[in-house]
Amino acid sequence: MSQNVEWIGPVKRPSGVREFRAERRPARAADRFGPLKKPLSQVALGVEFRLDRLPYLLAIEVEKPLCAMPLALHEEDLVLLGFGLFPALCEVNVGATLVAEAARVARETGRRRLVAPVTNADLLALFFLQTQGFTLEAMRPYSGPPRSGAAGIAAAHELVLARIVD
Repeated sequence: MSQNVEWIGPVKRPSGVREFRAERRPARAADRFGPLKKPLSQVALGVEFRLDRLPYLLAIEVEKPLCAMPLALHEEDLVLLGFGLFPALCEVNVGATLVAEAARVARETGRRRLVAPVTNADLLALFFLQTQGFTLEAMRPYSGPPRSGAAGIAAAHELVLARIVD
């Protein structure tokens, strides 16, 4: 970065010091290991996803689990879930590691796109996803439980961001 520019984004400054690896966890692995210790659900794309029943990617630093990114096959896409529930997904190094692994999963399962549904209130997720090459594809009314995000912004819309898998 230029000396004249300060890091003003909500995401932690990229450091390169911390290294993370992503591990794949099969469905229900959350019952015995990882951050998903209770049933969690997320309404996205008109579907209620039970996050505790989905396979997920786990970000690990040294041997410490940091956060999970649940994955779902939906129509022709690989859906990345949990951005509003696990804000650590939006840290530059952690999230980028998981998105890269998700792209590998998409290629292996014959999916051409990664899709990340978030609400208009998830400013951190919107910022992060755009840094990872996702673009806005659709906007629809939010149908999940009432919630608010940064600065008290109410979740009123679901924003669907997508990225073609290389």
